[in-house]
Amino acid sequence: MNDLILILPEIFLSLSIMLILMIGVFFKNRENFVYQSSLLVLLITLLLIINNNYSENLYLFNGTYKIDLLSKIMKCLTIISSFFIILSSHEYVKTIGINKIEYPTL
Repeated sequence: MNDLILILPEIFLSLSIMLILMIGVFFKNRENFVYQSSLLVLLITLLLIINNNYSENLYLFNGTYKIDLLSKIMKCLTIISSFFIILSSHEYVKTIGINKIEYPTL
């Protein structure tokens, strides 16, 4: 059970992506909601990653998943770059006409 708490950012991100995709598919004309929700989910995931306080290297699930300072930095770098890519490409996607729910979610 303690292993699941340590991977809470990954679980939150996965469940949020699935929820955003379902909202976007079942409700029409929700492109702006999906866009804003994707940015919000990325920010919350970044906060969850930063909030994980651990001091040593952790090996979870019989050594198949390693959590250390490098993995935390790389997760933060990936989330921050994804946030800015979605933010900067929003106007371009609207101009081309492919402002659909899949782009900010993926």
